[in-house]
Amino acid sequence: MPGSNSLYWKIHYLVEFAGSSRFEDLTELVDQIRNENPGIFQTRQFDPDRDEFKEAFSKKSVRKTIRISQELGLLNDNAKLTKVGRRALRTGDYNKTIAAQINDVFIKRDVKKKEVNLIINKCLKGQPITIPTARSIWERIDANIGLHRFSSLMTLLTHCGGAKASQKKIYLIVGD
Repeated sequence: MPGSNSLYWKIHYLVEFAGSSRFEDLTELVDQIRNENPGIFQTRQFDPDRDEFKEAFSKKSVRKTIRISQELGLLNDNAKLTKVGRRALRTGDYNKTIAAQINDVFIKRDVKKKEVNLIINKCLKGQPITIPTARSIWERIDANIGLHRFSSLMTLLTHCGGAKASQKKIYLIVGD
């Protein structure tokens, strides 16, 4: 189960918020979310005046979640829900919709499921056995995607049930 501040729940919150609120653009969406001040977008931030860390709302976290939601086709450029975003809102469709959208992003970015599964298999059956982490998989695939985005999407795919994981690490068997 994904943690309470995971990307999974941030996207879920954003899609629900975008589906139930009125705003004109991305800036207004971020401002409205800030006014709500949900704990899910709180991050530890350094306060130089007090010389300590504190929990505070992070616009950066919201904007990052918006960018990923747009890449997944859930929000358009004006941060309005797309048809796919509205489908994700329906009861029972969130996980299935997000997993399908991640698979679409992987196809667009040249991440091949078969290649990923072969790399995982080689890692687990090789001598010596190596852990097939997102980094080790990413280093071996020839895809048009950065490590951070690949790792985030693989973790999100696991949280949506689109891949199997062990011990909350990315030991995956992608797809069926």
